[in-house]
Amino acid sequence: MSRFKSISQDTFAELFRPLPNHLNCFAAFDFGNGYGTLFETFGQELDHVSRQSASHIWTLCSGDDGDFICSGLHFVNRLGYFVTEYGVPDGVEIEVGMDGVVSGDTNNYETHPDGGYHAAFC
Repeated sequence: MSRFKSISQDTFAELFRPLPNHLNCFAAFDFGNGYGTLFETFGQELDHVSRQSASHIWTLCSGDDGDFICSGLHFVNRLGYFVTEYGVPDGVEIEVGMDGVVSGDTNNYETHPDGGYHAAFC
């Protein structure tokens, strides 16, 4: 059974570190690092995303209450994909709110052995 967590965009960017879209210099979603991070849902960009570790893939989705980012590779209501430096822990599903206000946002994180941060959701 998976545990569900909601976090903000800032927490997402800090903990998981979205990687730049090196295939499209006009990619959307600059999380303040000076480069776009959103990958398309087709062609060469989807091929690249599909080759990544599943725990490092995130989907930008559109729902009845607006857009949101969720962990994993999803196909329904998808707008694009992100690939992150750090993966989601096993047994955890994460939703990233797009309005900056997310209930249950956590500041519970620790230093990742490879540097940076890793969510301590386990």
